[in-house]
Formats: sequence, C-alpha cells, structure tokens
Amino acid sequence: PARPDRGSLLDLVPNAQKILANLSSPKADSRFGAIRDLHNIYHRLEVRGQNGVGAVGPFCWFVADNLTDSDVWIVAAAANLLALFKEAAAPFVPVLLKCLVDNDPADPDSERPSVKRVGDCGEIIRAACLTLGAIGKPAHHAAPRVAAFLSHRIPALRATAVEGLAAFGDEVAQPYIRTMRGLMDDVEPRVRAAAV
Repeated sequence: PARPDRGSLLDLVPNAQKILANLSSPKADSRFGAIRDLHNIYHRLEVRGQNGVGAVGPFCWFVADNLTDSDVWIVAAAANLLALFKEAAAPFVPVLLKCLVDNDPADPDSERPSVKRVGDCGEIIRAACLTLGAIGKPAHHAAPRVAAFLSHRIPALRATAVEGLAAFGDEVAQPYIRTMRGLMDDVEPRVRAAAV
C-alpha cells in the first residue's frame, strides 16, 4: 500500500485534520496527544464492533514518521499503536528494525548516542520488538535481530528479547527456546507464562 494523501483521511475519524496537524507538530505534547487520540478512537470503534483498523490504519503512515522522533516516549507510543494493526503495519518493518539499532546503547551503528538511560532505550526496544512480533509473517526476518538481545549485557533487554520472540509465536521462537528458558529469571512472571 502507498502512503495515503492527507485529504483522503479527513472523513475517517473525528478531528482528523487536527490529529494530522498534531502528528507533525513541533511540540512533543501535541505529537504524543495525537497518537493517544488515535489509540483511543481505535479502541472505541472496536468496542462498538466497528472497524478500528479501517478508520485509524491509514493514519499509521503519519504515525510511523514519529518512530524517528527525538522523544523516547513518542517513539514507544508510535510503535505501540502500530502493533494494533498487525500485518497491516508491515510497511514499517524496516523503520522498526532501525529503532532496534538506533536505540541499542551497545550497537556500534547506533545513531542515538545520546540515549544513556537504560529505561529510555529499553522502552523503545520493547515496543519495537513487540510490534514486530504482532506484525507476524511479514516481520519474521526480523527475529534474528530481536534474538540478538538475548545475549545483551543489560538484563532488561535480555528479558525484552524473550518477550519479543514469544510475540512472534512458537515456530519463529523455536531456535531460541533453550536460551529463552535460561533467561527466565530476568523476565516478569506474566511474560514467563506466555513464553514457555
């Protein structure tokens, strides 16, 4: 699918014009608010039995622009929203993979050397890993990059790799199962239950 024209989105959700403007606003609060608004609209539609993906999905091209934002929480929020669209978010696999490199403090190719706090980079890496897992088959080739975090020096990122690979499903995670099981002490109980 091609990136849609902004004008074609104006009738899809309430306040569409404002949301589109806020997604590219110079103000971080506005960008974050627009992503949150789309998240809320999606859930409202789904609860009513309506098509949340159909209404909100086309906005994802503009949400994905924020995957390279300078604000850690906006990147994580954008990735988390894309996860709702599963295979429909496949066009964004390359930029999600770039998120893993750019926010890994141990990666020599990282373009975000300013990320020093583990909590910050970890939030983005977790969101990107889980979104890649949610996308499913079109993102299966990304599993080895997610699995690379299994041997990371930071325990929280090792745990994120377990969670991310579990999101891909048994077939993709199978080559890494033994390593994943060995890391269960790093992982929260709810993730442990899903991953084993």
